[in-house]
Amino acid sequence: MVLTQKRLLAYAGIGLVASGIATIFIIYQGTFASKVSDDQVNTDQKDELFTLEEVHANPALVMHIHVQIEVRNSGQNIVLPAEIGIASELWHDHSLDQFGPSRELLAPIHTHDESGTIHIESVVNRDYTLGEFLSIWGMGQDKILKVTSGDGLEIEDFQNHVLTRNERLIIEVQD
Repeated sequence: MVLTQKRLLAYAGIGLVASGIATIFIIYQGTFASKVSDDQVNTDQKDELFTLEEVHANPALVMHIHVQIEVRNSGQNIVLPAEIGIASELWHDHSLDQFGPSRELLAPIHTHDESGTIHIESVVNRDYTLGEFLSIWGMGQDKILKVTSGDGLEIEDFQNHVLTRNERLIIEVQD
């Protein structure tokens, strides 16, 4: 009787080890078999590989601040586009990509929606400028007539203006 119980326990142990190995194999296959090269990934495929929530949960993210931007042309508000620094047609300058939480998904300075909120999300603690955001966006700086702070003070050297937490900027542009 004791011998039968020992065999039963041995078989149960072997079964547990085998199921653990099978689980590891399945997880490994699911993780690595679906990876594709950066050249093969388009925007829709990127959404399947990573979500922005996963990017924002990146433990290496040391900066996450917001700046509010209003863009005006002849006094009329212009909608700041969604996905600047995310969508390929609104991501023109890739010189800062190494500082973003995901080189494939978003620049360290970007927009998610049309609310006028610029997100600065970075794996390094550094200053980011309005000029860098405009370069990522592809906004010709020759189109900018004037940049003012939320309290109405003109910012002379807007290209080198360091973006700060909860700052509000108004950009006056011409066609």
